[in-house]
Amino acid sequence: MEGSGFTYRLPGEHDRATMEARTPTTRHLMKHLLKAADHQRKLQSLSNPGPDYLRCLFDSVNKMATVILRCHKPEADGTDIKPTNSLVMLQQTPVDVFSQLLFDEQVPPKRLERFLQDPEEPSSLSLLYVIVESCCEPLPLWSCFRNRAQVYFVSTAAEILQDQLARQLPELSNPLSIVKNMLPEMPPGIGQRSGRPRAALTSSTLNYLKEKNLVLAALACLSAHPPSSLTPFGRWDKKRSHEKPLDAKQLDQEFQRLLHELPTFCRLLKTMATILHYVTDDCETGSISVDSEPWQHTHDAALLLCGLHSEEGIKQACTSLRVAVDAERWNRACKIVEVFSGNHASLPQLRDGLLCCAAAAGSEGWRYLMRVSNRELCARVTLARLRQWPLNACLDMLELCLAEPCSDHHLATSILNSYNELGTYQKILALGLLENCTEWTDVVSESYRQPQVVLEGLLNAKEFAVCRDWLRLCGAGPDLQPCVEGKQLAWLIEQEQEEEAEQLLQALTVPEERLNISRQLLQESMSVLAQRFLARYLVTSFADSLTPDELQRMHTLCLGTQIVWVLPRAAWVTYQGLCCQPLLLFEQLLMNMRVEWAAQALQIFLSQLSSDRVDISIHDIDLLLSKYAGHALDFPYTPHKNVLSVSEDSNLTDELSSFGTAPSEQTSQSSGSNNQEEPEACSVTQTLSIPMEAQLKQMTFHLGFEPPQAVPARNEWAPDTAADVCMSCERERFSMFNRRHHCRRCGRVVCGSCSMHQMKVEGYGTLHVRVCQQCHQYFANKESTSEENHDEDQSANGLDYTLPEELLSPELSKPQWLLSLDTSHNQQLREEFSFEQAPSASLCLALLKLHSNSGECGHQLAMHCVALSRTLNSPEVDRKLVISIMKKLLFNAKMMFVEAGLSQDLSLCDSYLSFVAVLRILVLAGYRHLPTLDQMVRPGAVTRLRDRLIEDEHYQLAVEVSTKSGLDRGGVWSAWGMACLKAGLFTEAWEKFSRCLRPPLDQNQLTYGPQILRDIVHNLEGDSSSQIQSTGDDPLASLRELEELLHINEGHPQATVSSAFQNRFYDECLRYLHQYGTHLAILSFLARHKQLRQAAQHALDKHCAEEIFVEGLLLPALQAGRLDDLLQHLFELDPLLQSWSRMLVASCKHLNRRGLHHSLLHIQRFMKDEVRAAMTCIGFFRRGAMSYTDLFRRLPHLEEAKTHLKAALSEPQVWPATLLGQHRRAVHVVAQDPNAPFLLKISPTDLTKNISTIDLQVEVTKFLKQYETLSESSSMPPHTLFGNNNVKCDVACKVMLSGVNVEEGFGIAFRILQEFELPALAVYVRAARQLVERAQGSELQRLLRCVAESGMAGPGDVDTIVLSAVRTAVVASPATLEVKELDSLIAKMKNNNDKVKAYMVSGRLRSAYLVAVKLELSESVPFVESIMVQAQRLGQQNMTSMCKRWLFGHRHDQAYQS
Repeated sequence: MEGSGFTYRLPGEHDRATMEARTPTTRHLMKHLLKAADHQRKLQSLSNPGPDYLRCLFDSVNKMATVILRCHKPEADGTDIKPTNSLVMLQQTPVDVFSQLLFDEQVPPKRLERFLQDPEEPSSLSLLYVIVESCCEPLPLWSCFRNRAQVYFVSTAAEILQDQLARQLPELSNPLSIVKNMLPEMPPGIGQRSGRPRAALTSSTLNYLKEKNLVLAALACLSAHPPSSLTPFGRWDKKRSHEKPLDAKQLDQEFQRLLHELPTFCRLLKTMATILHYVTDDCETGSISVDSEPWQHTHDAALLLCGLHSEEGIKQACTSLRVAVDAERWNRACKIVEVFSGNHASLPQLRDGLLCCAAAAGSEGWRYLMRVSNRELCARVTLARLRQWPLNACLDMLELCLAEPCSDHHLATSILNSYNELGTYQKILALGLLENCTEWTDVVSESYRQPQVVLEGLLNAKEFAVCRDWLRLCGAGPDLQPCVEGKQLAWLIEQEQEEEAEQLLQALTVPEERLNISRQLLQESMSVLAQRFLARYLVTSFADSLTPDELQRMHTLCLGTQIVWVLPRAAWVTYQGLCCQPLLLFEQLLMNMRVEWAAQALQIFLSQLSSDRVDISIHDIDLLLSKYAGHALDFPYTPHKNVLSVSEDSNLTDELSSFGTAPSEQTSQSSGSNNQEEPEACSVTQTLSIPMEAQLKQMTFHLGFEPPQAVPARNEWAPDTAADVCMSCERERFSMFNRRHHCRRCGRVVCGSCSMHQMKVEGYGTLHVRVCQQCHQYFANKESTSEENHDEDQSANGLDYTLPEELLSPELSKPQWLLSLDTSHNQQLREEFSFEQAPSASLCLALLKLHSNSGECGHQLAMHCVALSRTLNSPEVDRKLVISIMKKLLFNAKMMFVEAGLSQDLSLCDSYLSFVAVLRILVLAGYRHLPTLDQMVRPGAVTRLRDRLIEDEHYQLAVEVSTKSGLDRGGVWSAWGMACLKAGLFTEAWEKFSRCLRPPLDQNQLTYGPQILRDIVHNLEGDSSSQIQSTGDDPLASLRELEELLHINEGHPQATVSSAFQNRFYDECLRYLHQYGTHLAILSFLARHKQLRQAAQHALDKHCAEEIFVEGLLLPALQAGRLDDLLQHLFELDPLLQSWSRMLVASCKHLNRRGLHHSLLHIQRFMKDEVRAAMTCIGFFRRGAMSYTDLFRRLPHLEEAKTHLKAALSEPQVWPATLLGQHRRAVHVVAQDPNAPFLLKISPTDLTKNISTIDLQVEVTKFLKQYETLSESSSMPPHTLFGNNNVKCDVACKVMLSGVNVEEGFGIAFRILQEFELPALAVYVRAARQLVERAQGSELQRLLRCVAESGMAGPGDVDTIVLSAVRTAVVASPATLEVKELDSLIAKMKNNNDKVKAYMVSGRLRSAYLVAVKLELSESVPFVESIMVQAQRLGQQNMTSMCKRWLFGHRHDQAYQS
């Protein structure tokens, strides 16, 4: 059955089934079959049923049938369709079935896809697969065939390349070792078409492919069947189809449109077409035609897309490779090899072989060789083609080969040699030494034909390395080698290539040759570079071969050249002659003020002086620095004005007015002002001063002058003090800036303008020295003089005059002072030397900063300042400038001391600075008599200077000096004010004194104010006859004074000095006192002038302190005998005396301290202070008495004291409640009466007791005076009852012992003990001891009896008295009491314990033992033990034995009791 009617027959079967409803349909049979199959499956495998293939088959067939039926129904028909006989679908494949639907029945692809992708019954069949399978030719993409085809292509390509290399590089043997393989056969069945009809692409199917996948659509266009090649089944039928298939042209157009949307795919096709030469290399843009000749559509697609997958593609690739190699299209050949070899292992070898062929093809082939991976093959090809390639290309390739390691040593050596050879010829070719030589091969030919020309050219070009290489290549003789090395060494040294020069010398194998070459060059060359290098080389390399002196010279030369090396290159010529004398070189730098260069040289010195190789010490350098630092502070000449402009009345002024200022003169002036380093002995100065000299010659030359016949010696020169003006021009006056110069030819003192010439003078060698203008004119040659004048005129007119180049750069100007190796020349030059800029503190400091010892520099600066200070009194010195220089020097000296750590010297600088400040003040004030610094350092020098200024009445200057020197300015102001005060200028005096006086912080201080204030008051308090006449401030003062004098003469004695003092002077004193004085000074002043009431009022108003009142008012009044007047004024100011209470009390205390007791009693009576008055009277009684007889004579004082106490007792008293119980304490109580003064009040009980004490003292005095003898008088005052308790005890004891017997005075003594509650036992013991000392045993017995009968003795008092008496008797020497008396005393003791103690104290151990053993055992044992110890100490053996026996017998009893 044909497939074309299959899809039409299936709907017919469906209609027929509806008609034959009674006949069982195939669908029902299929259902029964499925049921039977399901039942059978369950029976066969209940546990693990397998796949239901039958059901799947029926479902697939039903799905296909349903899709076909739906495709034939209209879109609007929604009835459910079920095929009756779906097994009809098994007659064709699904692809054929759906292909007929798409291409024959023209079912839209999207509709068919919707039926296939029905969610209820989806189908696994892809519509894309149906279209491609129906319309496209299959492409051969089998990997197995590709691998074998790749091997075949590699072997074929290797054969092609082997043939090509054999023709181009016959010297290479078998560069590629690849075995050729045969082309494999195509697997069976590949590429054969099936017998089923095919369909052609239509627009709808192609659009569907585009929507799904553009690449698939493009491939479908390339492999689609054209309509002409289809079977009759697949051809288009106009009757059944409404859509025409796409022909080849339409496919081409569709394909071109797709390529625009697929750039990557387009590039792939273009690349393959380009490689296989279907498209030319220049075709970078445009489209690819599918039907382009000479390849057809289907075959070309297989070739382009399949490559090695097809046999035709392999053959085409091999053919294209051979064509490209033959045509030397190396890029296309490389692409073919890389594409069709793939990842084959032989790909690098094929590529290298192909690149080697390309490299050997022409002069530009070296470019391909750089891509060769096999470097050994690359090197061999490079060596084989060196002469065919350009020189630079050969060098690049050789360098590339050298960059990679090579296992073949011979090959590596050949490459290196070739590289060096070509490099040498390249350098020679670049120098252009040989004409008509464009390639290196030409240079090789010329080297063998004209070697001498090449050698000379290389030496002149300084290509010494090239020259040596060239000699080695050409095989020249060794005789030319030393010449080359010598010239190269000299050139390297001059080019400062020291390392290369040293390497060149070290390259010489013979040491003697190196030494000879170095010595020879050192002798021939005097340049700094040569000396420096050769000296260092000889020192480092041939130190053992040189003699000690030569080695020393080499070290010195090294040091000198190293110093010159750091100088600017232009200055080397000037200083290179002193390289062998570094110290002279350093001195020349200092002389020419090259401080920065000298600092660099010093650093080099310091780095070399640490070793002993150079015979120069740091001390030598410091001496030079100190020397020229001193020169910097000298006063050399520096022209500051023209000599011709001094005198306006001179005739020369009129003559000079006709001359204009020459350009050279302007240049000279500007150069002299700006360039401070302009040399004094330099020809440049002479050149610049020629026009001025010409005028001087015409106007100042004296025709009658003749120099002396012989050159005067230095000691024959005219002294500096012989001339104040120039001895040549007689106009220029000498000063600090116009210094004196001496003409070396005539010895006269001349100015700088008259001594600007230099010439050789006998005795000075070749040195040009300073001469005056007249000497220079006298000895000048007439011819040379005329020529010089001619040149001067031209210079003055501005013709042919140019400034020397040296002056254009001040840093590189010609030095002024040039030392040499000639000692005499240097000595003369040093004598002529001076700094043009001196005095220059900056230059001095710059030089001293290079000094190694900062402390020493500081001292030198201080010494320089002292020296400068000695010039200040000279009229030629600019004192302000000198002062500023000294200040700067001292400040830097201080910094140097700080740097050196010399803190002890800082005070010297500070003092010098203060002195300089003082000198500056004096200089600014025009003071002429200036002291020097060494004078001001002396102790008190500044103070004496200030005092001298004060004496000279330079007060303002004295103030400034005091301020700068740190002195007290008060003395100056006070002296100034005192001078104004004496002159009657009170206002000016007040202003001056206000600067030195200050108000006291506390006016109550106990002083009279500063001495200045006292001097002021003293001057104002002068006698009325000599009072100051204040005419300036008060014109009427003299009239008032005259009026006072007339009053006195008319008989008015009341016009006293005090009343006369109430004038301006009195008010002025009070003004100063109130402003700057203390209360004490004011009170004293008022008291001196008898103004007691005013003084008292001031003390009351100002609340003066008590001491002020006493010192300022009380004592002056007391001394003047006006105490009553003072007290009267006090009473008048305050009748109650309440305001004066503290002052009166303080006055009483002061009078008491000073012993003015009568005045004290007078004031106490004035105060009605009865208690204190009584105390004063008691003091009168006690004070000064030396015996009781004296006290007896002073008993009236006690009576007066008793009277005062009774008066106090009679006054009414009101006591506070808190004081009622205080019986024995004196308190300060103010009376209730407001009119009562501030008094001392005590209780009536105390008053009564004090009265009793006075009565008892009267009785005691009378008793003791009665029994006092002359022998008992002593230097100590007698004791009274007004002392402390200890004194009272002494009085009681004395009363007991002073009577005829103890019983006579015991009653008074007992009353004293009772009255004052004294310790009676202590008094009795003291009396007993004194009786024992007096050996009055009987009186001691009476004392014991009196104590016992007193009724106040205690039970043990008698025992205590006796024991004390016994101890005193034992100690006394000699013994005062006999043994019987001691026994009698001890017998009176009642306590046995006391008896034992008394016997032991008296040394009677036996008696003590007998009493002790009678005591209780507990008391007797300690006593017996003590007795035994004392007996052992005294050596009483019997007593010791007795005690031991007793203790031995009674200790057991004691232990038992305890």
